[in-house]
Amino acid sequence: MLELAEDSATPLLERARFLAIFASNLDEFFMVRVAGLKRRIAAGFALPSATGMSATRLVEILTDRAHHHGPSRRGLRGAGAARPQ
Repeated sequence: MLELAEDSATPLLERARFLAIFASNLDEFFMVRVAGLKRRIAAGFALPSATGMSATRLVEILTDRAHHHGPSRRGLRGAGAARPQ
């Protein structure tokens, strides 16, 4: 979805629609999966993943990647919006 939103050959309204779908999917992922992982960490039930990564580190990586893929980082901000410093 994000690649379609970035494609300048795609009409602007369709790009906005793809970006909205991407944002909705990301929101749902964090509300369900990451929130569940955080609850397990808080309750002390978080086991390392199959790769041996701690749950805390996994949450950090997911958060960093989500910020990296955010619209303002990928040049998909609205017209006239300031660049992040």
